[in-house]
Amino acid sequence: MDFLDCVDFENHNGVYLPMINDVARNQFYDSILHEVQDQDCIEIGFGTGFLSMLALKHGARSIVAYESDSERYQLGCEVIKILKLQDRITLLNQRYTHDCNHNATVIFTETVDDNIWGEGIYNSFPKHPGKKFLPGQYFLKLHAVPIST
Repeated sequence: MDFLDCVDFENHNGVYLPMINDVARNQFYDSILHEVQDQDCIEIGFGTGFLSMLALKHGARSIVAYESDSERYQLGCEVIKILKLQDRITLLNQRYTHDCNHNATVIFTETVDDNIWGEGIYNSFPKHPGKKFLPGQYFLKLHAVPIST
């Protein structure tokens, strides 16, 4: 538990408390992860493990999760251990690419930033038939407001 005391939930990339408490975000992922029922899954970018927990809630059989950041990987190991999910989630401290060989049929992620190449999302897309990538679509809402000169 000493490690958890060191996590800065206000400024730490991947474990940002306002993001974790974002109701609209959480509802969006909860609504799309119902598709994982009875599936073996891959999560790209484990972070706090929130998406994996939602996948388990919706009946995922197993999850292989990738986390390339060593501090977030360590946090993920603690989360998995505390929740006793070692038999359901395998966490790997490496970057995922579509070349990683697994029997998973569903891949899910939230690794999108303002630059589609920034987090390697392009290399994450499955290249083999029969794999589902979630979310399959993103919607962007734009609001324009006048700015005074």
